[in-house]
Amino acid sequence: MKIREIEVARFDDLFPRQACVYDTAEFCLLNGSKAEALKAFALFDDAGNALVGQIFGLRAGVWRAPFSAPFSAASINDGGEKYVDDFYKEASDILKQPYRLVCAPAVYGIVMPHLNNADAVVDANFHYPMQRFADYEQYLSRSGRYNHHRALKHPFEFFETDDIPRAYSIIAANRQSMGYPLAMSLQQVLETVELVPAHFFIVTLGSEDVAAAMIYDAAPGVVQVIYWGDLPDYRSCRAMNHLAFKTFEWYSIHRPDVHTVDIGPASTDGVRNEGLCQFKLSIGCVETNKTSFMVNKN
Repeated sequence: MKIREIEVARFDDLFPRQACVYDTAEFCLLNGSKAEALKAFALFDDAGNALVGQIFGLRAGVWRAPFSAPFSAASINDGGEKYVDDFYKEASDILKQPYRLVCAPAVYGIVMPHLNNADAVVDANFHYPMQRFADYEQYLSRSGRYNHHRALKHPFEFFETDDIPRAYSIIAANRQSMGYPLAMSLQQVLETVELVPAHFFIVTLGSEDVAAAMIYDAAPGVVQVIYWGDLPDYRSCRAMNHLAFKTFEWYSIHRPDVHTVDIGPASTDGVRNEGLCQFKLSIGCVETNKTSFMVNKN
């Protein structure tokens, strides 16, 4: 077994079935300007077969996987599962500098390494199991049911849209109202959805756009909410509760292949946002771990 650096552009040829969309060479090269450098590594067996590989990006003196995505995972070919830990150990030796690995949430079922020489941080991630939708209200908390019923009293309209700038503008207004940064520009969103299957949804009330969602196909059977949000003037109407309900309903009707909607984390560096955690639980989500490792920390 030997680990070798390979050209990033060759990565998809060597690993034709990545565990998630964020680990393709196409995705990493599209976002390459966000890193100071890119490196791709593959672990080969003695016959020259690629077994395990990953792409890293250098940012602020730390090699990162991902360097511009919610999480990353090793790409594994047949027979490579048992060599994942070997891959990361050798990557640690060859990179020499610190590297940070943000693993996929547990719900993805992706092989997670055991890195004994690393500092680990566990964040809270939330997902909605689509089998719950058949009995939607059973899985809502008491406050979730109250807010769901409250939302149903308003004449909201929900629809999928191809008007990406319109949906993006709602999300941008939501982030601005809360003082949160929006990591992706509209141009970056437009470029990304050329590579990544995505759906955009809008909720209106009368003539006003009040909420929107942007969702990627992240892995087989799993979609991920990249952004969603409402406008503060309509928060009392519980537009977010309606957006969540109608989003789950849309996937139950139009995408029966989807078994999980990944809503994303509600903590940062292990520190929980309890209000956000409670909202995600209130709409029927399940909490699992999302682990980050820092290796070769100085």
